[in-house]
Amino acid sequence: MHRERDHEDARLMAQGAYGVLLATYYPVMRDRLRARRLPPQQADDILQQACVRLLGELRSGRTYRVPFRVVVHNVLDWTRRGWSERREDLLPEEWDAGADDDALRRVEEEHDLELRIAGLPPREQDVVRRRYGRGEAIEEIAADLGISRNAVDQALFRAHRRLRGAWDTS
Repeated sequence: MHRERDHEDARLMAQGAYGVLLATYYPVMRDRLRARRLPPQQADDILQQACVRLLGELRSGRTYRVPFRVVVHNVLDWTRRGWSERREDLLPEEWDAGADDDALRRVEEEHDLELRIAGLPPREQDVVRRRYGRGEAIEEIAADLGISRNAVDQALFRAHRRLRGAWDTS
């Protein structure tokens, strides 16, 4: 099983599908932090920080001598240990975490959506990000990708269906 996972991880890294790769490990990382009985907010913060670190390393072209699954668990452990050693006064005194609950909710929703988009097949990810992230017209996407307008519509339809299904099961 590990050999298949390692092969799939290597394939995703070679394709630059870092979002999909991290989305694969996200539930495992979340469950590992929950097993440590950390306060939910602290676990979420540690998870986010570990994902940001991993994504930064992957985007910089970092290579590893061990399987990526080992790297994920090591980074998660290092982040957790570093978190417990950090000082509590990292934020300015005047910063109020509860001042804009709507902004925090929007950030969390965008993060959830990005994780779900990362779980889509590569073509659907590309089409969704171009259409909704960049605001490109369907015709423009079709021309850039060298596919028909209908193929773009179909990719959007499939992506919507998958995203709705992912949202309904969460």
